[in-house]
Amino acid sequence: MSDLSPIIKQISFAEQSLLQQRRIDNGGANSSGSSGTSMGVIFTGNFHHSVPNHLIFDGQLKPADKLLWQVLRAFISNPQMPGYVPSREELSAAMVCSAPTVANSRATLRINRWMTFCRSVRDELQRFVGDVYLLHEEPLSLADTLELDSGYVQFLEAQVSGASAGKANRNLASQVLAQISALESTPRSPTQLESMEDRLREAVFGKSALITTSEELDSHVKNFNTALADVEGENTSEKIAVNEAMRASEGPLESHDKNFNAGQNSHVKNLNTAFDHNLSEKENSLHGSEENIFYPRSIGSSSININKYITTRAHKGIHPSTEPARRHDADLDKPLAECLAASHLGWLVADTTQPMLFLWEVYRTNIPVIGRVLLGLGEEARRDVMCQLFGRMIFNVKHPGTEPIRNIVSFTKALVDRRRDNVMMLDEWGQMVKEAIEDSEPHFLIGQGGVI
Repeated sequence: MSDLSPIIKQISFAEQSLLQQRRIDNGGANSSGSSGTSMGVIFTGNFHHSVPNHLIFDGQLKPADKLLWQVLRAFISNPQMPGYVPSREELSAAMVCSAPTVANSRATLRINRWMTFCRSVRDELQRFVGDVYLLHEEPLSLADTLELDSGYVQFLEAQVSGASAGKANRNLASQVLAQISALESTPRSPTQLESMEDRLREAVFGKSALITTSEELDSHVKNFNTALADVEGENTSEKIAVNEAMRASEGPLESHDKNFNAGQNSHVKNLNTAFDHNLSEKENSLHGSEENIFYPRSIGSSSININKYITTRAHKGIHPSTEPARRHDADLDKPLAECLAASHLGWLVADTTQPMLFLWEVYRTNIPVIGRVLLGLGEEARRDVMCQLFGRMIFNVKHPGTEPIRNIVSFTKALVDRRRDNVMMLDEWGQMVKEAIEDSEPHFLIGQGGVI
């Protein structure tokens, strides 16, 4: 005879739950019962979990990486309690693998942005307890990752240089860093409409790793195309091709470029001359009017999770001077000086520049990207570029009516290109920053001869 004790136990638990719910509904005052009735239901089958299609066909993830994502998701069964704290032993047992394999897969998911690190937790004796992560149904955009995980770029650098990282993770982290270093503009998150377009494009044109020829790809989307043709009565593939061509021909978004006012005082005039000379070829991108750049997903391609959502299309009418940087709990306890130091820019922090460091707060999430962009230059050249950039930020404070830096990554990239070609020169504000750092000149110290 079968042991029914587990079922009986669950039935008893449901009975007690119904009685407790009735007492709560009646407030304990009405012992005669209520006109409403409830029902207890006990599910006796297997629990099922959905898995993102993109996760299954993600060519950058190994089977263990995909299994780890599924195990983490399976342990979260209550939508009202979306958090779970699995131990390393539980994950190893569920995946039937060793603890190092779990750690390696977790690093892979973070590199590919299927998971986002939030913070490390320590007890009252400062002993390490564990880390807190976010688990995503698709890779998070680079912009959102940098806002939530200020140490993402440093993590990638550690994966490249660390002996503990596997070869696959070192290569993957190196590719992601190369993509970040090559950014021409400030990364941003895709809009919901762009995400929908991207998913539909992937559903129709996304080439699975299992598909190797164009004929197979045609067969892969045959049902979709046939259904459209039946409804519209026309050649669907031609229509899709026309739509794609129309999207590809979209012009750049509305430019927000404005020239400096030539009627400003002599300080403004001198700065205009220097910037016109240094940045004439990049002026549109400096003020936020870049090309309509969007990197589509491509299942099975080598850049499946590298270029994904490293998108730089400008939002109309929004720039750092009018939209304060969002702050998250993960960054609240991290001083700005530490953020600069982690991105190889700690030398900017000095007693003589301290009053102006707050200007970097608006660009906090872009500091790691700027640090990567600068790594292609020598030490002296990097310092010149950052002095010029910092000087421009200070200039905007001194002259509020001037055009702010709308796209700081494009701005920095333009300065880097000019410095690499040996045609960049420091204007008076960049020179003051350099003197404040290298010679401790009190240019920005109020009451000590400072100009601000």
